[in-house]
Amino acid sequence: MKRPGWVTVVGVLGIIMGCLGLLGAGQTMMMPQIMEFQRQMFSGIERAIENEQKQRESKGTPPKQGGRPREWRGTAPADWPPKEFLGLFNKMLAVPDWFNTWLVVSGILGLLVSGFSLYAAIVLLQLKRHAVTLFYFAAGISIGFSVVKAAVALSAASFLGLSLVAGGTFGIVVNGVLLIVTATADKRAFTATGPSATTFV
Repeated sequence: MKRPGWVTVVGVLGIIMGCLGLLGAGQTMMMPQIMEFQRQMFSGIERAIENEQKQRESKGTPPKQGGRPREWRGTAPADWPPKEFLGLFNKMLAVPDWFNTWLVVSGILGLLVSGFSLYAAIVLLQLKRHAVTLFYFAAGISIGFSVVKAAVALSAASFLGLSLVAGGTFGIVVNGVLLIVTATADKRAFTATGPSATTFV
């Protein structure tokens, strides 16, 4: 039997979402290391600024004004980047200790959930008899996992948590739409018997 158009659209979008989920899960697992590297980098910059200021003060040299025009130098900040700027980045990277562990755990779970979603989308394109039921489970699990991740991210009360909530909301919306389309569409193609049930047309 010829593959319906909605199956192609849902299957292809499901494959795309599954691949993006796999990439996102891998990034989530690496995020604690990335944040630690960024913290060390900003701390190093802050220490370098403080050391430069101390050296200038000990030598009696006026504060560094950078490359600003002469007429600005009366009111220009003494250093760049300012400490407030670096402090803002440190606040953005500040998360509870338990959140780093959760990032690794959620990344591993995300690999499993996204891999299952990818498999379900491929099976849907093959018009297997059990494909629709499998896709229901995959989309439902994906939505539930995204809701859990969003709740945990919000409880962390950090800028990073809010950014993860935004990404999770996108996944919930897309998977919800795919689930609705699958539930309301004509599924007679999946009742076909014989080799035609797996034909790619």
